[in-house]
Amino acid sequence: MTQVRQVRPTPRAASQISALTNENKDAFEQWVREVRRQGCAAMEYALTGEDLAGLCCSHLRGRWRVIAAFPEATLVVVVAVGEHRDGKPDDVYDSLYAAMGIEEPPGRRDKPSCCEPDGSDPAVSGELVDAVSRRVRGAARRGRRRS
Repeated sequence: MTQVRQVRPTPRAASQISALTNENKDAFEQWVREVRRQGCAAMEYALTGEDLAGLCCSHLRGRWRVIAAFPEATLVVVVAVGEHRDGKPDDVYDSLYAAMGIEEPPGRRDKPSCCEPDGSDPAVSGELVDAVSRRVRGAARRGRRRS
């Protein structure tokens, strides 16, 4: 397993991280230490759905989640940090689906391992991570204009 040396948030994720309460920020910082050491093994599951391939989720504390991707062997990109609030507009998953322009996957979802069968980080292109980052940032800007 390759050691992840750098954890880099997207601009939107950086904003979400800076808004965390002390307890949630502590949980996030603990996750950063773990993902640097363990790579994909620090993630709890991969998100499912064709447009979400390569994105993984980890529980921080309570209903708080971090969604990340591994575009390089020594890099993890934090895509989103937020609370899982079923049916609420600020739900971390619903916000991601909306930004990606996709529907919430129907029915109960399985939660496959984030890692590839051989234990390596999931293959995800830097282009996909950049596209997700642009869409999430654009959706956040549109949401602020409506407020």
